[in-house]
Amino acid sequence: MILKDLENALPEMKAGSHILYIFNQIYKYIQNSVNFILDGLQKDEVALFIDTKESFEKIINELRKVGYNSNQLQNLLFVESTETYELMKLRITSKFK
Repeated sequence: MILKDLENALPEMKAGSHILYIFNQIYKYIQNSVNFILDGLQKDEVALFIDTKESFEKIINELRKVGYNSNQLQNLLFVESTETYELMKLRITSKFK
């Protein structure tokens, strides 16, 4: 899917949609993640963010810079990416037993 197709698809995304994000500049990735999370928080939505602890800490710092406090971030859920990989391995392994 090219970027233009992705931009056209975004308004059609619904709860439960999945997003793959490929990047090569960490600063832009963090900024885009912050903007994505802010959009959800401003709509009183819950955001599930799966990534490394290091990235999450950078994102939290950026959110605090724009005025969000811990209380306002309660709708932001974080899962460390290594935990999801372990859960997927368990799930796949249990299917083949």
